[in-house]
Amino acid sequence: NPSRKREGDCLDGIEVFNARLPEQLNRLAWELSVMLKKPAYFGADAHLSDELGLVVAEIEVNKGEKLIDAARKGFHPVSLTQTTPAMIYRSKMIASAKSGTPIRYLQSMAKMLKARIKGAAL
Repeated sequence: NPSRKREGDCLDGIEVFNARLPEQLNRLAWELSVMLKKPAYFGADAHLSDELGLVVAEIEVNKGEKLIDAARKGFHPVSLTQTTPAMIYRSKMIASAKSGTPIRYLQSMAKMLKARIKGAAL
């Protein structure tokens, strides 16, 4: 909410890893952060409880330093794991069922089953 923001409360950086995006886009974002000399941030974009913990990053905080100031320097990756296609389809199925769009629900279910047949984990 822009009306709540105070000067200095914002982080300026680039999300260089999103678990739901293809590796190629994440790599381009990383290259952009290096080129623009912006701090790197990471996001799981978790929609399901199974996706929590796929992305783990740490912030180095020096003694006496405010957390927000440390975060402005960027995060350091600990563990970066891509979301599986089956998880994404499952998430879409749940969203479709909640919104009352049965056709999308069935399409997502078919994609999830195809992904599972190909060996993708749920």
